[in-house]
Amino acid sequence: MSLPVIAVRPCLLIFFIFLLKAEAVEAQQFMQIERRGSPKTVRIYPGTVLSYRYQGSWYEGEIQDFRFDLNQIVMHNRYLPVKEIEALRYPRPAVKAFGRRLLGVGALWTGGHLLAEALDGRPGVELTPFQIGAGVATLLPGAYLTLFTDKYKVIEMGKRRRLRLMDLTL
Repeated sequence: MSLPVIAVRPCLLIFFIFLLKAEAVEAQQFMQIERRGSPKTVRIYPGTVLSYRYQGSWYEGEIQDFRFDLNQIVMHNRYLPVKEIEALRYPRPAVKAFGRRLLGVGALWTGGHLLAEALDGRPGVELTPFQIGAGVATLLPGAYLTLFTDKYKVIEMGKRRRLRLMDLTL
C-alpha cells in the first residue's frame, strides 16, 4: 500500500526543510580517550575542567576549544599539545563516602552488641563469634577504603591509552 500523492508532497517538503537546517547544526568537537583493543571511549567536550599531568607536574584548567590543525587543546591561558599530556585524573569521592559508611555500620554493629552485652543483666546473653565477625567484616574494609585509597583515579597515557581530538562535521 503506497501513500497518496497528496501525502507525499508534504513529507518531501518536511524532509527538505530538515535537510536545509542540517547545515546550521553545530558539529561535535571533542577529545576522546582511546584504549587499544577496546571500542569504548571516553569523550571530553569543551567546557570540561580537566586535571592533567604535563611535564611531571599536575595542572587543572577548563577546556575552551580545540585546535585540530595543530593538535592542541586551548585552555584559558595556554595552548596544550595533546601528545605531551602524560596522564589525566578524575576525583573519586564515592569511594571514600562508601568507606565511611561501612566504617560507621561496623562501629555501630559491634558497639551496639558490646553495649547490649554489658548492660543486659540476663544470664545467657553473650556476644557470639558471628556478631564479632560481622562487625570486623564491615570495620576493616571501611577503614581501608577511608584511609588508604586514593581520592583520584589516574589514567596514564602511553602504550595502551591515547588522547585524540575529533571533529565530526556533517
